[in-house]
Amino acid sequence: MVKLKSWWKYAKEWCLLFFGAYDRFAHFSGNAPPQRVIFLCKGNVCRSVYAERYLQECLRREGGTLEVISCGLDTDGGIPANSVGIKVARERGIDLEGHSSKKLQELELSPTDLLVVMEPYMITALPPGHGASVIILGMVGKECRPSIADPYGEPEDAFRSVFSIIESKVDVLRLRLMP
Repeated sequence: MVKLKSWWKYAKEWCLLFFGAYDRFAHFSGNAPPQRVIFLCKGNVCRSVYAERYLQECLRREGGTLEVISCGLDTDGGIPANSVGIKVARERGIDLEGHSSKKLQELELSPTDLLVVMEPYMITALPPGHGASVIILGMVGKECRPSIADPYGEPEDAFRSVFSIIESKVDVLRLRLMP
C-alpha cells in the first residue's frame, strides 16, 4: 500500500508539473530580494539543513550577508542532522555538525522572507496569511522536478544524489538572490 501511495503521489506531481501548476513556484515575487531565506522540509535533518549550510557556505565565500535558516514541518525540534547526511556532507565540504532541528511553527514569518520548500504538499501546510514568498526548490533552474526526494533512512548514495540536486538548484537560486 505504501508503494502504491508513493507511486500515486509521484504520478500526480508530474501531471501537475506537465500542466504548469507549479510554474508560479519557480520564481520568488517581490520587488526587492528577500532578507531571509528559509529552507523547509519534513524533519529538518536531511534536505533543508543541507540546503541551508550549502548556501551559507557559498555566501561566506562570496561575502554575502543574507540570513539563511532551515526548519521542518514535522519535527519535535532539537534533533541533530542525520548521521549519514553528516558523513556525506563532510565529503562535500559542508559541515552539518551542531545542527538542531527547528519547527516551522517557532518562526515568525514576514513578507520579506523567501520560503523554499522541498515538496509541493508543503505549500498547503504553511500557516495562512504568512505573507512570505514561496518557491519549490526543484522548480528552480532547468530540469524542473516537483519534489526533491527525502533520503532519510536511505544509503549514502541516495544522500549523494539528493545533495547534488540541492547544490545545483541552490546555485541557480543564489545567482537570483545576489543583487
